[in-house]
Amino acid sequence: MQLKGVSFEPGSSRLTKGSQRAIGRVAALMKKKTSLTVEISGHTDNQGSKAANQELSENRAKAVKEALINLGISFRRISTNGYGDTQPITGNDTAEGREQNRRIELKLIRGN
Repeated sequence: MQLKGVSFEPGSSRLTKGSQRAIGRVAALMKKKTSLTVEISGHTDNQGSKAANQELSENRAKAVKEALINLGISFRRISTNGYGDTQPITGNDTAEGREQNRRIELKLIRGN
């Protein structure tokens, strides 16, 4: 599931201020459902090198994890993975397509 409302400064793993609301909703849910464990995955568009995109996607996923930890969620309940530009959801030939491909996804690993 795509985590809507999470964004980063361009070319960076620094979360924008507006991202806190979306991350706060995830934290609130995880506090209610204490058995939930999740994977946070980072994705990029195809601009730049494969290596840079891989690193950026990993760092963005880790930034979201850190934000959740700062809101009281145990690091044991969160794993991260960066996929770089390997899993686009649309074409990268337009600015809109590239924007859609730059995303954070949340995958339920365990819990209800």
